[in-house]
Amino acid sequence: MEKERAEGRAKQSKNERIEQFLKEHYAFRFNTVKSRTEFREQDSNTSFRPLTKYDINSMRRLVDGTLGIYTPADNIRAILESDFCNKVNPIREYLLNLPKPKGEDESEIIRLANCVVVRNPDKWKHYFVKWLVAVVANAMDDLQCRNHTCLVLTGEQGKFKTTFLDLFCPEELKSYLFTGKIDPQGKDVQTLIAEYLFINIDDQLKALNKRDENELKNLITTPRVKYRRPYDTYIEEYPHLAS
Repeated sequence: MEKERAEGRAKQSKNERIEQFLKEHYAFRFNTVKSRTEFREQDSNTSFRPLTKYDINSMRRLVDGTLGIYTPADNIRAILESDFCNKVNPIREYLLNLPKPKGEDESEIIRLANCVVVRNPDKWKHYFVKWLVAVVANAMDDLQCRNHTCLVLTGEQGKFKTTFLDLFCPEELKSYLFTGKIDPQGKDVQTLIAEYLFINIDDQLKALNKRDENELKNLITTPRVKYRRPYDTYIEEYPHLAS
């Protein structure tokens, strides 16, 4: 039996043995939203987490110590940033696995809308439903921006406006929520548009100048963004995800 195993290993290339070892110990996926590999230990109920330099170096040490194969960390990275990992869009996966509503019942959405006191509740409910539907459409469509509406809550400070908007993002998708200030003319905002489901701009709209205001309007409606991700070689085009 041991002889057969040895002969089988002899027929495999070094990388084939490494890949088999990695599959036995970890589950991997390539997150198409973040454009990076994620992993978790095999047979684990924990959530997938981003693969870091530390993780790659630890895997390299494990391969070296267990298989007796020395391989550079760059080789492990090359394997894990290839079709060795299945491509997954975690946001779409989450939305598609939600329980289906009964008919066209909007009662839960209306109950949520009623949490906000406004002068014209009917108009507010209409646009709130429209915005929520467009959030989902944006996440499911790679070709164009489906959400041209921006929710703006006004009122006294300390009334939990920011917290209320943050709660729109499900706990399972919290890594796709950005809350804070943005630079409408900066390069980082392109990343936010492509990699986050919600952008919650906190107490900034009043301070925008005319140029920033126009740029923000353009960002809300642009169908796609172009930028170079860190460590990538080329500028690439990405669909507009954020609402």
